[in-house]
Amino acid sequence: MANGEIFDMYDPTTTAANLWPLGTKLQIYYGGKTIEVVVTDRGAFTHELDLSMAAFELLAPLSEGVIDVEISVVEEVR
Repeated sequence: MANGEIFDMYDPTTTAANLWPLGTKLQIYYGGKTIEVVVTDRGAFTHELDLSMAAFELLAPLSEGVIDVEISVVEEVR
């Protein structure tokens, strides 16, 4: 990953994002559920973020593929 660590798809706190600095904590909302993730990677995608498999599963079934979430910054690293 961009932060130098090995990617673990089973880590529910991991996300890739290009809009926020590495280390930024984000609150993700979907369908009445909320999780907190940390930006640990970058990606070649146009959507706002790419959640780890474990993080996605806390919000929705993997079969949904792409979901429209609400995002708020908890703590931005500069």
